[in-house]
Amino acid sequence: MKKVSEVLDERPVSTYAGSKKTLEAVIEEIKQHPELGPKYAKDFDPFHDAMTFGAWQRQGYQVSKGARAIKSPIFVEITDGETGQPKTIRKTVNLFHRSQVTTIRPIKRK
Repeated sequence: MKKVSEVLDERPVSTYAGSKKTLEAVIEEIKQHPELGPKYAKDFDPFHDAMTFGAWQRQGYQVSKGARAIKSPIFVEITDGETGQPKTIRKTVNLFHRSQVTTIRPIKRK
């Protein structure tokens, strides 16, 4: 029998940084999503349930063909080319929920 810590270590981990506004926006997007809806929004765990296409692949998962992305806002700090001053811009990233992926290869944990 596995210990709880071993099971938790096997779960994929996202790069979510803890922004409450981003979490709220993603939960709202999940509620409106045609494949997911309120059922998935209720128990959403941002640290394990949603990642980009590439992040899922790096962790040994494949996004299901035809899966529709969850749109998530992110804020990126860049340097303004004219003034040289830092500024924050809003971008959108496409995330996929864990229910939209399948395992493609086992990941060896250290």
